[in-house]
Amino acid sequence: MRIEGFKSYLDRPESLEALKQAGEPEPAVALTLLETLGIVETGSRRDKTPTVRIVDLYAFAPKLRIDRLGRR
Repeated sequence: MRIEGFKSYLDRPESLEALKQAGEPEPAVALTLLETLGIVETGSRRDKTPTVRIVDLYAFAPKLRIDRLGRR
């Protein structure tokens, strides 16, 4: 299974916009909750741009065959 358009890391504004587009009324609060639950992890690029990444897709879909593209 390939997840179309999935990026390992998203810039924080892109993540907030994606949550907003999904109907989340308070994207920043939702992102904080996802981080607290261990679903996403925040960090930054070398240029200090804040990023968000999904911690591990395998943990949430153990019965799916997921072929990861690129480095791990």
